[in-house]
Amino acid sequence: MSRRKIAMLEISEVFYHWQKGQSRSHISKSLGISRPTIAKYLSMAIEYGLEREYNPQATVKALEAISKARIPSYISTGKAQKCIAIFDEWIRLWLSDPNITVKQIVHMLNERNNDFSYSSIYRYTTKIKAETQDRENKCYNINQLKDLIAISNKNSALEEYKLWFFETSARQN
Repeated sequence: MSRRKIAMLEISEVFYHWQKGQSRSHISKSLGISRPTIAKYLSMAIEYGLEREYNPQATVKALEAISKARIPSYISTGKAQKCIAIFDEWIRLWLSDPNITVKQIVHMLNERNNDFSYSSIYRYTTKIKAETQDRENKCYNINQLKDLIAISNKNSALEEYKLWFFETSARQN
């Protein structure tokens, strides 16, 4: 099985199924995530206070802690990456335009008397994109869970939790 990035929404679904009483093996089969990955995230969440019985505050706390632990730093310690980091603002500005490619960024940087390789710039921009995506996922999921806690007084917490997952799934499709 190849490596893939697990979105925060998928991690929250793991918590939801686990709190419903499903086994790790069943969760693995239903979500398509490996058992060791599920075990890793569940053990991290348990360390941060997640319990088998549904508790929205503990769920949010565990998701926030895991999200912070997953955000990669985009500046590597390598010499080339440190030199490229000087142009971080420009690179981020160029990446905000969906029509600009990494190859164009390399050309624009090298026109300014630099000698960066394509692979170094590609590595740097990939890390920036991953960091941006992780932050967007974190903000979206944490805000959704906070909204869930705010409205959980109207109905049972478990029913609201289910409703939240159906709504977010519908928005993503």
